[in-house]
Amino acid sequence: MLRGQGHALARARQDLDMGKDEKATILKRKEKSDVRELRDVLQKYEYYIKECSGDSEKGARLHQIASVLSEVLKNTAVSGVAPEVNDHGEEIDANSAPYQPYNILPLGIDGEHQAIMQFPEVKAAITALRNLRGLPLEDGHQRHGVVTDLFDWLQCWFGFQNGNVCNQREHLILLLANIHFRQIHRTTPISKLGERAVDELMKKLFANYKHWCKFLGRKSNIWLPTVKQEVQQHKLLYVAIYLLIWGEASNLRFMPECLCYIFHHMAYELYGILSGAEDPITGEQVRPASGGGSESFLSNVVTPVYKEAERKEIGGSDHSEWRNYDDLNEFFWSPNCFQLGWPFRADHKFFFVKPSTICELRNDKKASICDPTSLMEQYQIENTMPVEENSPIIIEKLENFFHGWDVVFKNVSTFCGTRDASGAGIPAGDGDFPQRGRVIEDKTCEPKWLGKINFVEMRSFYQLFRSFDRMWIFLILALQAMIIMAWHGLGSPFQLFDATIFGDIMSIFITASVLKFARGSLLMMEIAASLDIAFTWKARRTMEFYEILRYALKPIIAGLWTIILSVYYAASKRNSSCAVKQYQRGVGEWCLSSYMVTVTIYMSSNAVGLVLFLVPALRRYIETSNSKAWTVLCWWAQPRLYVGRGTQEDLASILKYSVFWVLLLLSKLSFSYYYEISPLVKPTKQIMKIGVNKYDWHELFPKVRNNAGAIIAVWAPIIVVYFMDTQIWYSVYCTIFGGIYGIFRHLGEIRTMGMLRSKFHALPFAFNASLVPPVSKSDEERHGKSFFKHKFHKLHQDSTNEKSGAAKFTQVWNKIITSFRTEDLISNREMDLMTIPMSLESASGLVHWPVFLLATKFSTALSIAEEFSGKDEILYRKIQKDHYMFSAVKECYELLKGILDILIIRDLEKRVVHELFNRLETSTSRCSLLMDFRMSELPALRAKCIDLVDLLFENKEIDKDKVVKTLQDIFEVVTRDMMVHEFSLLDLFRNIQPNKEEKSVGFYGDFQLELFSSGVDNPAILYPLEGSGSVKEQIKRLLLLLTVKETALEIPVNLEARRRISYFATSLFMDMPCAPKVRDMLSFSVLTPHYEEEVKYSIKELHANQEGVSIMFYMQKIYPDEWKNFLERMECENWDELETKGKNEDVRNWASFRGQTLSRTVRGMMYYRTALKLQALFDMAKDQDVHEVFNIIQRRRDKQDSLRFLSTQLDALIDMKFTHVISWQKFGAQKSVGNPQAKDVIGLMRRYPSLRVAYVEEKEVIGAEDPCKIYSSILVKAVNGLDQFPHFFGVEFDLNFAESLLEFDLNFAESLLEFDLNFAESLLDTWLIVMLEEIYRIKLPGTPNIGEGKPENQNHAIIFTRGDVLQTIDMNQDNYLEEALKVRNVLQEFIPRKGKKSPTIIGLREHVFTGSVSSLAWFMSYQETSFVTIGQRILANPLRVRFHYGHPDLFDRVFHLTRGGVSKASKTINLSEDVFAGFNSVLRKGCVRYHEYMQVGKGRDVGLNQISKFEAKVANGNSEQTLSRDIYRLGQRFDFFRMLSCYFTTVGFYFSSLLSVLGIYVFLYGQLYLVLSGLEKSLLLEAKVENIESLETALASQSFIQLGLLTGLPMVMEITLEKGLLAAMKDFILMQLQLASVFFTFSLGTKAHYYGRTILHGGAKYRPTGRKVVVFHASFTENYRLYSRSHFVKGFELMLLLVVYDLFRRSYQNSMSYVLITYSIWFMLMSWLFAPFLFNPSGFDWGKIVADWTDWNKWIKNQGGIGVHQDKSWESWWNDEQAHLQHSGFFARILEILVSLRFFIYQYGMVYHLDIAQENKDFLVYLLSWLVIAIIFLLAKAVSVGRQRLSAAYQLQYRLLKAFLFLAALSVIATLSVVCSLSLRDLIVCCLAFLPTGWGLISIAQAVRPKIQDTGLWDFVRVLARAYDYGMGVVLFAPVSLLAWLPIISAFQTRFLFNEAFSRRLQIQTILAGKKKR
Repeated sequence: MLRGQGHALARARQDLDMGKDEKATILKRKEKSDVRELRDVLQKYEYYIKECSGDSEKGARLHQIASVLSEVLKNTAVSGVAPEVNDHGEEIDANSAPYQPYNILPLGIDGEHQAIMQFPEVKAAITALRNLRGLPLEDGHQRHGVVTDLFDWLQCWFGFQNGNVCNQREHLILLLANIHFRQIHRTTPISKLGERAVDELMKKLFANYKHWCKFLGRKSNIWLPTVKQEVQQHKLLYVAIYLLIWGEASNLRFMPECLCYIFHHMAYELYGILSGAEDPITGEQVRPASGGGSESFLSNVVTPVYKEAERKEIGGSDHSEWRNYDDLNEFFWSPNCFQLGWPFRADHKFFFVKPSTICELRNDKKASICDPTSLMEQYQIENTMPVEENSPIIIEKLENFFHGWDVVFKNVSTFCGTRDASGAGIPAGDGDFPQRGRVIEDKTCEPKWLGKINFVEMRSFYQLFRSFDRMWIFLILALQAMIIMAWHGLGSPFQLFDATIFGDIMSIFITASVLKFARGSLLMMEIAASLDIAFTWKARRTMEFYEILRYALKPIIAGLWTIILSVYYAASKRNSSCAVKQYQRGVGEWCLSSYMVTVTIYMSSNAVGLVLFLVPALRRYIETSNSKAWTVLCWWAQPRLYVGRGTQEDLASILKYSVFWVLLLLSKLSFSYYYEISPLVKPTKQIMKIGVNKYDWHELFPKVRNNAGAIIAVWAPIIVVYFMDTQIWYSVYCTIFGGIYGIFRHLGEIRTMGMLRSKFHALPFAFNASLVPPVSKSDEERHGKSFFKHKFHKLHQDSTNEKSGAAKFTQVWNKIITSFRTEDLISNREMDLMTIPMSLESASGLVHWPVFLLATKFSTALSIAEEFSGKDEILYRKIQKDHYMFSAVKECYELLKGILDILIIRDLEKRVVHELFNRLETSTSRCSLLMDFRMSELPALRAKCIDLVDLLFENKEIDKDKVVKTLQDIFEVVTRDMMVHEFSLLDLFRNIQPNKEEKSVGFYGDFQLELFSSGVDNPAILYPLEGSGSVKEQIKRLLLLLTVKETALEIPVNLEARRRISYFATSLFMDMPCAPKVRDMLSFSVLTPHYEEEVKYSIKELHANQEGVSIMFYMQKIYPDEWKNFLERMECENWDELETKGKNEDVRNWASFRGQTLSRTVRGMMYYRTALKLQALFDMAKDQDVHEVFNIIQRRRDKQDSLRFLSTQLDALIDMKFTHVISWQKFGAQKSVGNPQAKDVIGLMRRYPSLRVAYVEEKEVIGAEDPCKIYSSILVKAVNGLDQFPHFFGVEFDLNFAESLLEFDLNFAESLLEFDLNFAESLLDTWLIVMLEEIYRIKLPGTPNIGEGKPENQNHAIIFTRGDVLQTIDMNQDNYLEEALKVRNVLQEFIPRKGKKSPTIIGLREHVFTGSVSSLAWFMSYQETSFVTIGQRILANPLRVRFHYGHPDLFDRVFHLTRGGVSKASKTINLSEDVFAGFNSVLRKGCVRYHEYMQVGKGRDVGLNQISKFEAKVANGNSEQTLSRDIYRLGQRFDFFRMLSCYFTTVGFYFSSLLSVLGIYVFLYGQLYLVLSGLEKSLLLEAKVENIESLETALASQSFIQLGLLTGLPMVMEITLEKGLLAAMKDFILMQLQLASVFFTFSLGTKAHYYGRTILHGGAKYRPTGRKVVVFHASFTENYRLYSRSHFVKGFELMLLLVVYDLFRRSYQNSMSYVLITYSIWFMLMSWLFAPFLFNPSGFDWGKIVADWTDWNKWIKNQGGIGVHQDKSWESWWNDEQAHLQHSGFFARILEILVSLRFFIYQYGMVYHLDIAQENKDFLVYLLSWLVIAIIFLLAKAVSVGRQRLSAAYQLQYRLLKAFLFLAALSVIATLSVVCSLSLRDLIVCCLAFLPTGWGLISIAQAVRPKIQDTGLWDFVRVLARAYDYGMGVVLFAPVSLLAWLPIISAFQTRFLFNEAFSRRLQIQTILAGKKKR
């Protein structure tokens, strides 16, 4: 039968897949034969189904088989088959209908008896949803199928998709059931869904909707009936329709208020249907405006808005040119959104309507028809007052409902026209009526566009001032005040009250008003100007009048205050006497003038703000209130927005971060005053007094007084440092506060294995207190966060709790150790030493510690006893002092006693041994052990015991005589050698045989020889032992206790295992919520987005040599101990044996679990399931039953049925609580083409059946017009043979059968199925596809990728997640079993607590596991670790500005699904998508917290190029954040101190990096100005002004930033906390020796370049880094492409500036001063120029150097063009490198040109120092220098033209031309040397002057490229740019090549880049190249 069915289905497959390519006659013959066979098979199955009607399980399987075959039959019968065949297929299909694919809940008929459906809570939720009583239905609804529940009913009315309905049905059931689980005090029977569960869900789900209605002044459309029996049904309907809207909204999920708008109208329609409202015009029942047809909701509601969102950035246009998700969503923050109508008006200005479309709508006469339903709905919205949920409508009272209908009928002619043939109506009215397409009243066919909403993202550095204006005003005013104080020489703070000083300081308020006026003037310009740079001009159409008025009045009021304050200040200065009142105290004389009174009035608003700051509850109330009075009062302070209101923290938090910033600012301002500003005042005064009349150049502004240029040059770098060094102080205070908080959180309490050993005895109690649910509510309250402070010591002293506390801990500890062994972190021996024996726990009252704690303790105790002389009590105390030593002695004694009791079975020997133990115990109890026994013989006894236990462990029959002999030896040692009173043993035998006293002496001698010997009928011992595994376990443990010599400090050997154990033990002592039972915990999901990253390494990839090193070899050397453990686990000796045994898949897993792969992530996340299953088992058992349960599990062969039932129950419970979804949009496409990654994902799904994969299917459909693509979101799972698998070929196909089938060889498959070889291969691949089952399919309105990739990927799959909490996990992360055990505790953080704000996001600690790959990976590991630990610790508390940084954060899922999701996706602006989720959460009154008692693993980039790409991406993202509305609103809505926290922890860090680099340029150009102008000579020689110390101080601050010393302080502090001070200092010094400072300085350049460039010109984009192990060499060309503009150009410029400065500085400056000032700059530029080569593997290998030179020359000369990639041609790269300039704004181009002019000023200063100038200071000298440049360019152009025209055909003429030009230039130089004194120094200076000028011309040409691109000038610019790049490349290449000649350089580089073993591989790769690959 198998062969027959296989043949039929194979033929059917051929007909379906290849039939189009065959002839018609062959098709007909095959159709007839195949259909006949299929009919026969189906008839047989029909008979089988009838026979198996009593067996539900077997019948269901037969139904599934019939379903598959009938589907094939119907598809085959399409062409010309008899009708009865189709009927037969339909009949069978109908019979198999009960089977339905499902995700978690099998809601079909065949799933009713599954375990998960037996939970009463699930049944109650299903019953509630199936309550259809009283719901109206129409006849047409029957076409949709049977309406079984509320979801089906909603689908019939509103037209939702079937996949969406099924998905949300399960979603809602699980939400309700889990809420019901957690309710402790149930007011309703468990079989009925409680109202509290529904109310709790509604409260969270509709919180945002209610706030939205309140904000817009609308009543909620959630109306509830008065009949109590219907209330719950209506609540569930509202919840269900919202979830259905959300589930089908696609990209609209990023627009939460748009969803509120949709829900608002659909809820009203739902109410109309439920209340039976009728159309007042037609008298028909009210119908949903979107229609109830198939996919009508998608087509009529979702698609129009999606199409508008799809109009995204085109061609890199600026953000102001298109609307992002935020713009579209914020349209619904205004009451004007109701003008959009319902359904949406196509002609509304919200939509960008083309002119043709508008005219078509206008000319369409049918468009004047109105829909009375919409009129009725609108009238009700406007005139009816809906009530809240807790105040139901009295349906009988409908006076208001029908009030005023006469008005409606009177105006029917106004609003309505004629209906079309279909009866559909389109209203045509004005105002706020929801209309379907009103007639356009405009007379022109102009396109309408609403424009930007509320905010315009403009590219300008002004955004920083605009967002954080209060900070900049404060810093400017503080600077002014400190300059005034320093100018007056203030020595004491009391001198501030001096009348003159205080009056001058008061002038800062005039500055404040000027700054506000300047900002207001800019805002005024934004409204009035029509330029593109206006910040809010493109949002003017959506601005309300009061907003425009506010923007207009702001600059006017600020200007008035500026005038008033200036007038009064001038008046106060003119009047020498006080105008009001004088005071004279100890502080001096001062007066209260009219100016001060004016200032007091001016500052009154700030006083109000201070009061509100100190009373956050009042401010929160005012901001969130919708009262008109409060709205008017708040109008002036800030615009009224839906978000950003009520974001204040509690008073305690405010005080904490206020203290932090007050201390920081005091330190910063004090340092700035005493070390930066004050030292500059005296030199400044001297400079102002000097009259400089002689300059070394042509002074353009000779009449400027007080040497303003010199003052600017001196003060400018100080000012830059002043605005930058707050970031340094933040690093210092972050270190201090972070360290203090870390200490209070118990971090680092267990850092080493020695510390673990000392505290291991307390771990069971800590485990019970933290991870074991309390028995009662009172216990839960005692297990609060203060538990360890008050109760731990008491529990520790309670001996009765010791065993119960250790019971569950034992099982968990062993599971952790087993996971270590599975991950190959430990060996088999280490696992034995670290495992706690489970079977022994119940056998005695002892707590059996792991052997690694007791190792050497027994031998130490024997040594002590052997050498001890004294009293027994002292010996006892000495041994008992060490807890583990006492346990070891006691346990060895008990184990030996128990083993001998089992081994000896003859009564005589038993009594002898029993008597010996009695004697020993009697001596011990009488404290006469040392008197009765000789302790010196203990080593001999130990040796004999070891021999005995070793023989027992081997348990071989052949060793029986050896066992007897050993027992006799032990007996002899004890009785003869150890026992002092040997004669007493004779009495024992007399007592044993009292009738043979006369022969006692002879008997004793004979008996001793026969003791323990066995006769044939009377054996003395039972050997071999026939006990259970517990006996062998006891023997093994005793053997280990007696023989192990390793100490606890040496076990485990693996560093990762040590780290994980130490951290787990430490975390148990941290403060965490009490763990609930698994049944009562919050449910959660894990969502992992995946793109094209590695799923699992293939064998080919593992063995592919990259620069002579394979990944596999590299893994073996990086993880040598883990590779050895893996071989041991596989029971293999080497790689060859692995291949022989077919362990390739295990090898792939081993390597993949050590890389950054998806398989590693999935394995880690699935530890959640393992942990929860273990904890659920504990919840079912009491403490004393834990061991018994595990013993049952170990004896699973005897308890198969019970075990299966238990496992099923546990799986069902875990399915309710945990889900893992992988979002891989391309999975379907990759699977269809047989991509290996797709197969690996399928393998993961087979390995983890609960894993789900969501992907997007793209299908092209050929319609009547043009082909179109249909996109669908699909969720799939792997099925097994136990529930859902479609039984193929009539064989029961379970997972084991699938695995065995895949292992069949092809010959067997061919003989079995009679297929050819090729089809057999395809069949094996087909099984992988067949094993996947599609669960849900939801059609999308279009492609989901209209924004950033990752958030769109998350968004499409988030609808398939479940639970209350969502964890976002990237695919480069890992998890551990011991950490997964704490997930219940973390989830409890989301439970609201009285008096505390419930968090909406919880951040977790991360461990970077890629630190061992290379030195760069180590640097990144520490840098990232400091951020994710001490950095985020301080962000969360006390600063309260932690946001979402991706990776392991936990989200309140219901909160975020109603507020835009877990990330933002607008193109480019949300490049750093994760952090915007945190911004959004905080702005919407969410709360973000961070906890460190749980951690996950994370991988990071490990190569310099990878790291640089990542840094560039983050810098790009931060520049886009600077422009975003989120940062602007946070900066404006936060209070002052929290605003500072937000700035310096987000965009401020990158702007400070930019300032630190900018400060270098300002300093150097300022010094060059002083040197080249001659001012320095005049100031230092004539005025004798000494060196200005503050300049050196400023530069020192720069050097700290560049070297990463101060910013690295948090890293050092965190290492100190977790590893100790010595380890931290050691690591820090080692990092510096490995050139960490070079790396951090290089990274500084990356951040500064990409941040600054992106703000001005854009160009931000996602930069894929790749996460493979980097063991390859990057070519010189690749390095030049990546770092040319970001590092090399800047490095060369700094080098030229330093060389020129050194060349022209005068002899009056010593060299040491020059070195002190410039050493940090030299270090920076050398790092920027040569770091890419220092950190490049084999960067100084001569062979690589030669290859790089060849590749470089080929790349630089290749011509670009269409399709030529930038790594193939310099020209293509050059065009791509300046692509960001092509879309720059006008002012950005102007700024680029102005910045490039610095090269011309540089040239201007140098040409006057030429000897040929002969000290001529005329401006003509500068003009002549440009003439020289022009001549040089002409010569270059002549050579270029000659090459193009003569080099090919006229080679001789071309060479003559070059010779002529060379000789002419040489003759000119010689002539000038003779005539005009041109010197060699002049030639060098000319080169130094003209080279930067040429680069400046290139930069300007690139900025104005659109103007000159079509001219011949652009070709010359390209040639010139190529020459510059070639020259820079040669200059870089020369020193690298020179160093490559020295072998020691290459060895040194390899040594500090990689570990020693890998270094050896690199050095001998040439030897191994010819050998056979491993």
